[in-house]
Amino acid sequence: MFIVAPCYKPPKKKSKAWPKLECPPIDGDLLVDARALYDGGNLVAAAMTARVEIERQLTTLALKYPKFGSGWQGIGRTAVWLFDRRILRSNTFDSVMAAADVGNRAAHGQLVTKTEVLNMLGAVESLRYTVRRKGGVA
Repeated sequence: MFIVAPCYKPPKKKSKAWPKLECPPIDGDLLVDARALYDGGNLVAAAMTARVEIERQLTTLALKYPKFGSGWQGIGRTAVWLFDRRILRSNTFDSVMAAADVGNRAAHGQLVTKTEVLNMLGAVESLRYTVRRKGGVA
């Protein structure tokens, strides 16, 4: 004889909505700030500032395409979405993905090298060029 007990299944969690996709104006130039931090030897701060500027530039591009949706999906998903639709070129996509990795490591307190941060600054410049090429304001 088998006894079958009912199985408890916890209720499904509601998924959190993505934050609204927006790009509020800021005073100053984050790339200039990141370069100044880099020149001063503050590599972690420079990497994190560059990462914020990468997020801003990706948001600027994504806002131009209503099919992207109205929620922020992170650097990786946004970059892949833009790359798959040929909005980002492969060299820009590669540099953005590498820069996101460096920015994440810096945010979590891991060491970053001068070369990695300098490459991040190059990724920001490349992304700004793409935004201007697509008719946006970088």
